[in-house]
Amino acid sequence: IYTLSLHDALPICYLIAVPQVSGGCKNVEWAFFNKDETLLEVNYGKIPDVDDVDLLVEGDDNDLWIATHSSSSIGYLATNSTAWVDVDLTQFGTFTVYAMTWDNGPDKLLVYGAADEGMKLLQISNQAFPPVVEEKSPGVLANPGIVTALAVMNDADDDDYELFIGGYFEAVGTHSISNLARYKQGSVEEPIPNIAPISALGTTGSTLVYATNECVLNGEVLPIGYYSKDSEELWVDEIGRASCRERV
Repeated sequence: IYTLSLHDALPICYLIAVPQVSGGCKNVEWAFFNKDETLLEVNYGKIPDVDDVDLLVEGDDNDLWIATHSSSSIGYLATNSTAWVDVDLTQFGTFTVYAMTWDNGPDKLLVYGAADEGMKLLQISNQAFPPVVEEKSPGVLANPGIVTALAVMNDADDDDYELFIGGYFEAVGTHSISNLARYKQGSVEEPIPNIAPISALGTTGSTLVYATNECVLNGEVLPIGYYSKDSEELWVDEIGRASCRERV
């Protein structure tokens, strides 16, 4: 099991992508876990199987988007659909997807990856069929370095989205910003100075949740923190402690 996505079809449920080990991991099937009923449904037949999954994002109304690092396309599955639709990204040459997130303000998918001309941020709308792809500002996100995670914050009091950009980098465009940046209405800021390289991002309300790639020993606090936009405070909560051996 290597990909999880919150699924709203039932209260507190997870859609899980599972490589078919018996077939040499050349295909992916799905499982569905209902936390309330502690029930895991294997071979979940409501989602068509795919060849591979590296990234999985839930869109509007339980739509699904998947990407693999080996394909210049993104898979799109509309709610109640029985077949994946390939969203072609080859207009940018060979395109490798590194991060995706759903922007529930304008209801569009934001995709960051490497194209023939360098790193690009794309926006995909499913209001048309097939979904429409266009390049999105702010353009060059990380140079030098790489982006590993994107997250959108949409507040009721905001008239535009805030895009948080995380990864391992020293600058965003011409701005000297390390590892975590916030983009809004044409400006780029550094919400948390001198933070370690980012491995994952998520948002809830006005709070950003982040994880860094720092290794920890058994019993140490996990490298997971929170940033509150409203209070401009930064703190780390002890969500859990490490239980695996330290990486060597």
